[in-house]
Amino acid sequence: MIDYHMHLERGPLTLEWLQRFLDRATAVGIEEVGVTEHLYRFREARDILWTEYIAARSVNCVDDYAALMERARAAGLPVRFGLEADYVPGKERETARVLALFPPLDYVIGSVHWLGSWGFDLDAASWQGKSVADVYREYYATLARAAECELFDIIGHPGNIAYHGFKPAPEFTEELEQAFLARAARQRVVLEINTGGLLRPARELFPRPELARRIVKTGLPITTASDAHRPEDVGHAFPLLYRQLKEWGVKEVIGFAGRQRVPYQLADRCLRDRGN
Repeated sequence: MIDYHMHLERGPLTLEWLQRFLDRATAVGIEEVGVTEHLYRFREARDILWTEYIAARSVNCVDDYAALMERARAAGLPVRFGLEADYVPGKERETARVLALFPPLDYVIGSVHWLGSWGFDLDAASWQGKSVADVYREYYATLARAAECELFDIIGHPGNIAYHGFKPAPEFTEELEQAFLARAARQRVVLEINTGGLLRPARELFPRPELARRIVKTGLPITTASDAHRPEDVGHAFPLLYRQLKEWGVKEVIGFAGRQRVPYQLADRCLRDRGN
């Protein structure tokens, strides 16, 4: 198994802080990990998305990340480097420009956390007065555009619109998911199955198991992630995810090196379950 979605943002961009994540990965049997910083945290990305929330967190610069990448690679650490970029409709050119400022990356995750200036996963109270059906409709249409824009290697945690547990009728959600999958299947993108949702108010995988199963059945390539923001969350619930993937008949997951796909076979063994 691989875990391509770790964030260092709760600590410094140093080898010492990174090593704590790598030590946890080794302890739970993760084969390969990837550092994936949020693009909005870099000052160079201000033209893409700018809100009061982001203004308080835009503290890094490209050179900081480049220096960490160089030190980690020089030290021979077993880690890939990527970015998680918020997809903002109409800002494709700006996003491409900022991504090009970084040294060669291993992968780029495209995610949807914002609908306009609304960060739907920030505060459950912000959903008050909104039509859940309309929100879901806009989310899945935006997610499909992210898959089609040719900027990203991976689409991050599809279905995280359920972060706070708000959901329309199941049949309505399934219709939107099917439309998204039909559009994603025509693109060269990998879909992420993310266990981080189990630590969020939704308490479920992103995508939810029903959608994850359909993704697998459709034959779309997948990668796996924990969305860890703390070392102790690396590989969270991966033994559970491993069992699910084997049950669904998954033979391999996709990693990346230099933005080229690297398949990883699911070994016939279980990951070590230590506190997960």
